[in-house]
Amino acid sequence: MRFKLAINFLLAVVFFVAQLSLVRALPWGGVAPNLLLVALVFVVVLTDWETTLVWFLAIGLLGDLFSFHWFGLQSIIFLALAGVAFFLVRNFLTNRSLYVFLLLTVLVSLLYDSTMGLVYGLISANWWLAELKRLLFNLVAATSGFYCLSFISHRLRPVFLSKN
Repeated sequence: MRFKLAINFLLAVVFFVAQLSLVRALPWGGVAPNLLLVALVFVVVLTDWETTLVWFLAIGLLGDLFSFHWFGLQSIIFLALAGVAFFLVRNFLTNRSLYVFLLLTVLVSLLYDSTMGLVYGLISANWWLAELKRLLFNLVAATSGFYCLSFISHRLRPVFLSKN
């Protein structure tokens, strides 16, 4: 059990370092996608509550350590996102199809970015355009990740509507 949690923590650290060093350094047209949120959506849908909490706490604490925001803000936001996303997945979005991943990516991205924007007063017309670009990048990343995972594992169903 502890070995599984340690592996998940290390994977979260790897994703955080990749986001911080690689993704933000690439030229995305002024807006970098937040692949951490996309990875966290996959963790919420594919794992249990303990693994979800390990990922969200690891990303939140690392975000607190490596940012100039108020200490604890990232952790609180990520814990709230974990609760909302896990509640939606377990109660309403029960299948593992593409639209679930896309819907959760949109929801988590909008909640995270709007919360950070409201805290720091950054919401303006330019912010909404940047948010739209970031959201499109996140959706492309979620779709790519979904199809890669469905190619590896046949437990996922890449359809919008199920045929009876």
